[in-house]
Amino acid sequence: MKTTTKKTTTMKAPIFPFEILVENQTKLVDTITNNTQKAMEIFKVEDNWTKKGKELFDAFMKEQKQLMEAATKPEMMEKGIEGVTEQWTKAMEVQMNYANKTLEFYREAITAANEPKADNPFARMFDIYSENLNAMVDTTKKNMDAFRSMWN
Repeated sequence: MKTTTKKTTTMKAPIFPFEILVENQTKLVDTITNNTQKAMEIFKVEDNWTKKGKELFDAFMKEQKQLMEAATKPEMMEKGIEGVTEQWTKAMEVQMNYANKTLEFYREAITAANEPKADNPFARMFDIYSENLNAMVDTTKKNMDAFRSMWN
């Protein structure tokens, strides 16, 4: 009796394309990171406005401190209700002054931010968004090709 051995074909285990996927994802993250930086530059707040806002608030806080110090002086306390009324009037003046300066600050800042520019920042944002979207689609296609290659 003759025994025959059946030849079995062994299928090669697919090799996972880890390096390719990491490279593809790294390129995508680099693209998105670069574009995020570009977007931040488009809408960057000028340091000038940050400085002006801080100066405005610091001046207000200084006035508040002076007002409180004056309100707690013995001579003010001796005035009784007249002293309270006087301090209340001064407090309202400080508050209104600060409110008016704050409104003016915002008006100037918003006007400056909305001045027409040679290049439209929103058009640039759409370009960046489009670049990110294309990079994601391209990366997905490359990753799918890498997975397909596992079985070829």
